[in-house]
Amino acid sequence: MGCCQSEEEIPANFTEEVNLAHFDLICAIGRGAYGKVKLVCHKQSKIQYALKYIDKQQCISQKAVDYIIQERNLLEDIHCPFVCNLRYSFQDDENMFMVMDMKLGGDLRYALTRKGKMKEDAAKFIFAELCLGIIYLHSKKVVHRDLKPENILLDEHGHACLTDFNIATYFKNTKLMHAIAGSLSYMAPEILDKEKKGYDQTIDWWSLGIVLYEMLFGKVLVVIPLKERNLVLLFQRPFRGKTDNELEDLIRKAIFTIPVEPLISEECADIIKRLLIKPYTNRLGSKDTGGDLEITGHAWLKGYDWTQLENLEVTPIYVPDAKKLNVDETIELEELLFSDKQLKAKPRKIEKRSSTKPTESKTPLSPLEKISSKFKLFDFTKLPEQCKVRKRSAAWDEKLSKIQQHSTSRVSLASNISDLYETRSQYVLFEPDAMTIRSAKSVQSSLSSLNSVSDAKNTKHAMPEIPLHFKKNTEYDESVDMAISQASRE
Repeated sequence: MGCCQSEEEIPANFTEEVNLAHFDLICAIGRGAYGKVKLVCHKQSKIQYALKYIDKQQCISQKAVDYIIQERNLLEDIHCPFVCNLRYSFQDDENMFMVMDMKLGGDLRYALTRKGKMKEDAAKFIFAELCLGIIYLHSKKVVHRDLKPENILLDEHGHACLTDFNIATYFKNTKLMHAIAGSLSYMAPEILDKEKKGYDQTIDWWSLGIVLYEMLFGKVLVVIPLKERNLVLLFQRPFRGKTDNELEDLIRKAIFTIPVEPLISEECADIIKRLLIKPYTNRLGSKDTGGDLEITGHAWLKGYDWTQLENLEVTPIYVPDAKKLNVDETIELEELLFSDKQLKAKPRKIEKRSSTKPTESKTPLSPLEKISSKFKLFDFTKLPEQCKVRKRSAAWDEKLSKIQQHSTSRVSLASNISDLYETRSQYVLFEPDAMTIRSAKSVQSSLSSLNSVSDAKNTKHAMPEIPLHFKKNTEYDESVDMAISQASRE
């Protein structure tokens, strides 16, 4: 009799701590390395959420207990429009639960699979919002480490946000990280470095560069020797190998080409190349190249009001189909057919453990004890009123102000030398070992060979001489991009 009662689903009691009985389970919408995701609806508020649940025994067998606990604690510490925010966390005897904001537009991989590729202006908008998300995380000393289309969600309006923080971690400016973490196709070369010199948070900018490349160039037919078929559609990435070892070698070399089709702007090609560069100290976004302000101030992103972007006041270019649930429908079918046990709200049998052990006991916690004591309850509705919009730190407000000011000053500077911007060279193959881009001198020589004297007289804006303060102390042989960067720092 007791056994039968234990299998019955418990009714919702909203005077108790939040638990699974407070939610209606609608359908399965995702799965990952450490858990599954269901669309749920809070029975009292009628708000839809994404419920991520992780089987405790499976988590222990994968030695992922510390990762999941850190993810839960980290999510409580952050709150941003461009992050899939935590609303509740709780556990029962079998599972750990994290209830997150629901994004009805699906993930970016789903959008790219259906759409193929995105136009440059649509990709730019998503990229800009993701930049704010990454900059926010880095301002909180958090590095994501697993940026890829599957971990980027779109809401029903098309706004983008980051999700899946199970291998994210805190970093220190004075200490490099060394753990190999992430998805191979999106890993930066310094993570795969055989000498293991270490890496910093700029690995997120490398991964975002790969994502931007995929958004712009979409799928391509590739010949692969298979038994049933030889042609397959694969997403274009700057680095692709037949084996993992081959892919690792290509990433370490960091030499790639920009496809001829579809044609993208020179500014767009430039930002891709400056994100996918090694060593990471030369990468756009690193402190040695001016920090993340150099990304938001890049010519490709000219014209964005970053305060309006942060307030979600700018209309997205790509808008998902709001008439349907933008998820892979086979996930729910597989859950029904192949799942060993269906998710149900059940009363807890195991006694809740205190978060601290008696001081006289030095016995280490078992994995289950660690989960019970350290995977803590969280309910955003119980927060004090002044904390409802939580974790918006003064550091982030100051950072956003700097982004806006820096972007405005760069637009002003660019407008004063618009002719120089318009004559930047075409970039086809990037040579990272040289760590330079083609200079303004080469552009001038190209123009002189193409244009006659009479053409020059008819030109509305003749090319001005490069100002002396750009030439002063520069090591880049009159390179326009490097000069602008130098001038902005001065």
